[in-house]
Amino acid sequence: MSLINFPNIPNVPGVPELPRIYGVIPTGSEIFVIGVSILFELVFGSPKWGVYKKDGKVALAVDTVLEIGLGGDSRISNYPVERGGFASYNKVNMPEQYTIRLAKSGDTKSRATFLETLGEMVEGIELFDIYTPEKNYIDCNLTGYSLRRSAANGVSNLDVEVRFMEVMQALSLEYSEEACRAEDVKEPASASPIELGQVQLKKMAENIAQRVNEALARVSNIVGNVSASIQGVFQ
Repeated sequence: MSLINFPNIPNVPGVPELPRIYGVIPTGSEIFVIGVSILFELVFGSPKWGVYKKDGKVALAVDTVLEIGLGGDSRISNYPVERGGFASYNKVNMPEQYTIRLAKSGDTKSRATFLETLGEMVEGIELFDIYTPEKNYIDCNLTGYSLRRSAANGVSNLDVEVRFMEVMQALSLEYSEEACRAEDVKEPASASPIELGQVQLKKMAENIAQRVNEALARVSNIVGNVSASIQGVFQ
């Protein structure tokens, strides 16, 4: 009989091994894993979970993150395309969607402030970042939330599911200040644009132009071959 007040678990086939929490000495490998985890947190800091503002401050102060779900989707053309002609403009990425379950407790005032913050976020257009240990998801807007309370978890504890959607921001073209100050530029539309980055429409236009040039080249070859054949017949 053990000196610790625990029931004896027989070591026989079919009976799972139940480790005892109190008084159990961890193995060497368990001690190593615990030590590495503590050292990693001391050097790099604890992993962040939650919703943050653009300035790095916490947007939703909660007790813990219960669940997080991520989803991505894309659309492709549903019309027939030439074999080998499937290109980037035939596929469009859709905004990613994120679902997070949060737990919030505290006094009545703190819970009321939390719910008020949720209402302001779902009505506003502010962008937020979702932090996870593996990856941060930036430029998200709160599109909805749902609140659950149960007797099992305590009616004073809030179980909130928040739903975010990615805001996909494309780069644009701007006019250069030098071109606008030039004396020979009389209209803003005549100023030289400055490219800030690759624009999706530009890539689409380049791909379309390439396909058109290839088609014209094939047509030109066919016309040349037909002309040569006709000349050969009448010679």
